[in-house]
Amino acid sequence: MILATGKPVRKEKMIPGEERLLGMGVSYCATCDGPLYRGQTVAVVGSSEEALEDVLALHQIGCRVHWVPGGARGAVGSPELVEEIVRKDITVHWETSVKEIRGEKGVENIRVAAAEGDESDLPVSGCFIFRESLTSPLFLKAGLKLDHGQCLAVDRSQKTNIEGVFAAGDIACGGMQVVTAAGEGATAAMQAIVYLRKNS
Repeated sequence: MILATGKPVRKEKMIPGEERLLGMGVSYCATCDGPLYRGQTVAVVGSSEEALEDVLALHQIGCRVHWVPGGARGAVGSPELVEEIVRKDITVHWETSVKEIRGEKGVENIRVAAAEGDESDLPVSGCFIFRESLTSPLFLKAGLKLDHGQCLAVDRSQKTNIEGVFAAGDIACGGMQVVTAAGEGATAAMQAIVYLRKNS
């Protein structure tokens, strides 16, 4: 069996304006879309390690980055990455949440609210969102092992911890790119054929 379900976003957790402006400034992948915003101001929303890495990646390609982790400093990912972000003078909005993403034909600003309730508009051309994705509870019931990012844990051959079960694509979090998903799918297919040949 090859699992390639992707990682859908929980609709109820979407920020107002996120779905409408998806592909028009809202993105879930800085590697894919970041170069389109070189020299522009963007926001990164999220506190996962992936979010921190993409804050730095966007900064490196020449974006002016506002990071909105959504919590206090001690509640985010890798302390080393946080220190690097602070050292590079990237603007961090601690204990701030995004209330709305606004714009007509593209993202123009985000409405943010501080912990004490004050709200303000932050002009940005792009908004990169990183959140924990929906992982099927069936995977856990089946005994499949997940990693810290709620992805199916696989080895270099795309094998899961259950014999004969492979995974590929976003559910395995191997780069979250079409090209890597296709490569993983090909690897999983070849390994599944080998498995079937040995066990038939």
